[in-house]
Amino acid sequence: MNKPFTLEELQSYWIQFAEKIKAEGKSSEYIILANRELKLTEDFTIKFHLDNFVQVDQLNSFKPDLLEFLRRSLSNSLIMLETSVTDKPSERKPYSQSEKLQHMIEKYPIVADLKKRLGLDMDY
Repeated sequence: MNKPFTLEELQSYWIQFAEKIKAEGKSSEYIILANRELKLTEDFTIKFHLDNFVQVDQLNSFKPDLLEFLRRSLSNSLIMLETSVTDKPSERKPYSQSEKLQHMIEKYPIVADLKKRLGLDMDY
């Protein structure tokens, strides 16, 4: 029989599983599960976001164990997982000296004025 359960119950078992794999020394798997905002649909599908596609691949490696644990703990064989990757544009960090200077000028326009007033010239 498939028992209904609350989001709070789900979160409790989710944390238990995360702590279990952390104790096993699986820190990258723990990071995937820790501090995720879970959403539970009426058909017992658990939805949550991941940061990148590497995490999706890692999740797939232990997803059967997670599902088995949750289904057994919550007495519901209908539980499914659905993930999505949060689409965050990656910000390129300045690398060279000229890129760092340009970044500082964009962030603090006074830097350009100081550079000009002090007669500073960067060796590129």
